[in-house]
Amino acid sequence: MLNIIKELTPRAARKQLKTAYMLAKSELHYLECHLTDHCNLNCKGCTHFSNISSPEFADLGQYSSDMYRLAEIFSNIRIIRLLGGEPLLHSDPSSFVRVARESFPGARIRFVTNGILLPKASPEFWEACRNTGTALDITLYPPFEKLAPSWEALCEREGVPVEIWSKNGTFSARMNCHGDSDKAEAFRLCRIDCDCPYLRRGRISTCAMSAHVELFNEKYGAQVTGDSGIDIYDPDVSARKINKYLRTPIETCRWCATSNRCFPWSSHKKNEPIQQSDWYAAV
Repeated sequence: MLNIIKELTPRAARKQLKTAYMLAKSELHYLECHLTDHCNLNCKGCTHFSNISSPEFADLGQYSSDMYRLAEIFSNIRIIRLLGGEPLLHSDPSSFVRVARESFPGARIRFVTNGILLPKASPEFWEACRNTGTALDITLYPPFEKLAPSWEALCEREGVPVEIWSKNGTFSARMNCHGDSDKAEAFRLCRIDCDCPYLRRGRISTCAMSAHVELFNEKYGAQVTGDSGIDIYDPDVSARKINKYLRTPIETCRWCATSNRCFPWSSHKKNEPIQQSDWYAAV
């Protein structure tokens, strides 16, 4: 019966009901955290700007402090996704996995990777995933599709659940180069498609793009409006205040397109200029 009701309820309405439930329970439905800002791929149009980031590694001390602070604010975070960039570039991914579980025993923890470094992952990483019930999400890009079965077999041998996420060979340009989108409409469409609160250095942002857009501005001399997020160490912060902030459009939304331009996935070649237009839905 519940499944039938779910199928008959529009997706936007389901999200509103979930938000109301989270507010009542002092829960956060979802949270993303970078272990690295940079990546070992160079995907055109990366919405986390990893292809223009210099090597940047998350600090374990800061991350631990942030997660334990969030555990004081929220009774639970339903889904925690550890990603990047490419998180397996970090020298100690296992500690981030363990801290996530220690902070939120009831969370579903997902470790998101492009899979390339999985065969080189340390025994400590696999042990941490097993002991914490962490599952892997592999974002599969076209050049590596033939490797997917071997990666799945590796995860099975290590006793770690895995799900292959296929990009279907396409990326979407999500930015509006004019910065004149209706921010409420852009925000509404983004929440239907993504809805990805993001933790970075003691602050929760609406999305990774708003937190990292300075990388884009610095490289191209652009003036896309960023957002500093909400300070989780503010004495007046609460689960309700954070959830309210995450339900409110921000100025960065004006730079988010309300219709996307899809293009075939490709990677910038070494020394190939990374074009500003790769991110724009219309130029």
